Amino acid sequence: MFSLDREFVFDAEMVKEISERLILHWNYRGYSALPEELCICGNHVCELYLKYNNITELPNWIENMTNLTNIYLQANYLTELPEAIQFLTSLTTLDVSHNHLVKIPSSIGKLVKLKTLVLTHNQLACLPSSLGCLPCLVSLLLSSNKLADLPESLHLCQNLEEIQLDFNQFTSLPNFLTRLSRLKRLSVCSNQLTHLPHLPFACIERFHCDNNPCISYLPYPLACQMNQPPTRPLATRNVLHISTLFGCFDPSKRKEATVLVQDAPPAALCFLPDIDLICINAPPSLLELTLRSISSRIFSEPLNISFDRKQNLHRFESSYHHSYDRRIGEFCLPSTLIQLLRDGPVAICLGCQTFIFRGPAYPVFLSKIIVRHERAGHDLMPVVCSLLFCSASCFRTTSAAGAMAGLESPLDWECITRRTTSTN
Repeated sequence: MFSLDREFVFDAEMVKEISERLILHWNYRGYSALPEELCICGNHVCELYLKYNNITELPNWIENMTNLTNIYLQANYLTELPEAIQFLTSLTTLDVSHNHLVKIPSSIGKLVKLKTLVLTHNQLACLPSSLGCLPCLVSLLLSSNKLADLPESLHLCQNLEEIQLDFNQFTSLPNFLTRLSRLKRLSVCSNQLTHLPHLPFACIERFHCDNNPCISYLPYPLACQMNQPPTRPLATRNVLHISTLFGCFDPSKRKEATVLVQDAPPAALCFLPDIDLICINAPPSLLELTLRSISSRIFSEPLNISFDRKQNLHRFESSYHHSYDRRIGEFCLPSTLIQLLRDGPVAICLGCQTFIFRGPAYPVFLSKIIVRHERAGHDLMPVVCSLLFCSASCFRTTSAAGAMAGLESPLDWECITRRTTSTN
């Protein structure tokens, strides 16, 4: 245990304050360091508020404060957290937002009771994989950093309900986010996203993606989940009520297009970069067939699809997210296959419900979806929605396609017209 190794003159009033309280409100005190009186007589303190001070580092003796459950260090000048933080095993809330952190120690994974981690407004470019060792984590706030990816180990945090990723550098979202069984709120506004997940989320309630101008289309399953119809929906067919697409679909910001769609506004789309698209019946690779075969043995019906004729759209309920990672671990497979399976599929065929990993896949576009913005000054806007099938024949034989989609006419669907670039 750490102890002071020099003579120290105590502040009697501060010692009295610490001794009498379990919660210390020390915001706006102008402290440049934690008062050392805490080391001597503050082991009983449960909550520590140190917002808007001038603290540049946390002392190693903080490891003695093992009764701390909440610590708030918002708006200080921290550049790193000490490894000693791992001994605060009672901690449930850690707020170090609005600092100058450039990294998070891997020892943070020892805080097994942590429920809320606030790291917004820092300089973080990566996160430790040990975040996956936080089984109680409910809220992860990471806005306004320099992040372009999340550690794959986060798929183990199955109690996560809220993730904020606004104002970062994400170009895509990891597939495992759709498998988090309790994730209700996800915000990725003001990033550099070029596409959104093609898999439906497990139980999403609020998904915000404003100000991602490179997004050129909406995956149909996600569009249906984002839809929040009013009490009296419009009689117009194929209208979605979505209030989170401002600043998206900007042709001037679009990167190199990969597909062209007939009569679609706009016609050129930046489609999934990690999947091979086909316009004809091309056979899947042996690796793709292997991944599909293994996943089909684990989950016979991974997706429950129903059609709401009142709203004229689908309801998607995934049934595989609760046990996907656990079931994969039960198979004795080469590590390469295990990793590919854990990376997860990019989509599920809307026809036969086969998992699609890297393709080939047959995209079908609904170019007549109209999004009605709910905010003042915005009204109807045409948007392209996409669905993926494992093959062209699967699309054609799935209850005549149009009937499967709950649409009156197959003409509502526009198939891919041609690829503009290779998507291998």
